[in-house]
Amino acid sequence: MIDININELLTFEKYDEIKAIAQSYVESGNLKGACECYKLLAAENPKDILSRFMYAQLVKDGTHIGTALARDIALHILNDFPEMLIMTGNQNVAQIVRFAAEQCRYVGPIDRALELYQKLVSISYDADDFYALSEILAINNEIDEAGINLKIAIMLKPEKYANKDDKNNLEIIDHQKIKNHKLKIGRYPKQEDFLGDLKNLIVNHIAVDLKNSKK
Repeated sequence: MIDININELLTFEKYDEIKAIAQSYVESGNLKGACECYKLLAAENPKDILSRFMYAQLVKDGTHIGTALARDIALHILNDFPEMLIMTGNQNVAQIVRFAAEQCRYVGPIDRALELYQKLVSISYDADDFYALSEILAINNEIDEAGINLKIAIMLKPEKYANKDDKNNLEIIDHQKIKNHKLKIGRYPKQEDFLGDLKNLIVNHIAVDLKNSKK
């Protein structure tokens, strides 16, 4: 493979030639050259989703800035093609949504990551995505939803998620739900309670949280 100076790519008139060079760079491990090629392709043809997504992946270099740039490129793809977020069963689309969600999870905003993971599980129906969603929901203190999604992950991939740690997490979530439940639990009334004052029966045994409710 002849290494072509990136400035010389601007002289190429054929779009497919640059794409072929980009692919050969990827195969030979010249990721910097590939990144520059896909950057040119993305700028030349915004409808080329694959080239834009390749650029997003290649620009991520392990730094905060690189991750943020990768996030922005992926989000721009989703903004330009909003129909992608309502597709189901398309694993190519799921890959782009997952990538965008992961970058948002790493560098923010976390609410956007949550939104994307919620879209993602309906597209991919993948156990790993349900598990990631449950983690973000737990961080966001949405305990009920976190538990539901963790249970789905365990159901879909028990060999990975039906382990001791994840079962403990589920027990913690269930315990937290009970802890956060503010309604009082009334005891079953004795027989003489039914023979007494009806108001006391209702307040103390039937509607035990009535005293704490708004008038």
